Amino acid sequence: MTAAFWAIGYEQELDMYEQLAVPKIEGTINHNTTRTVVHDWSPPAVRPTKAFGYDDMLPYTTSDDFHVYGVEWGEDYLKIYRDGKFVKSFYQDELGTDWGAK
Repeated sequence: MTAAFWAIGYEQELDMYEQLAVPKIEGTINHNTTRTVVHDWSPPAVRPTKAFGYDDMLPYTTSDDFHVYGVEWGEDYLKIYRDGKFVKSFYQDELGTDWGAK
């Protein structure tokens, strides 16, 4: 089970917000942590893919209220926002791929 906000393009994926869990396994649902990940699916696209990610401990429990998650996508960067506030940035040289420019 997952709650997610993501986008897929040619050979690339941006997970702006993900909460992953296995509801049948007690303790795997974490209501105050999100993950942002950039995946490189360029050939050969095998698992595990090349990825750059960031786990964020939230100052709230996601089930308590509605929240707004966003991303600013520039030519060589991604900026992550939560409820209109800047959280984290990723830059081209950190990602190791040309994903941000596509």
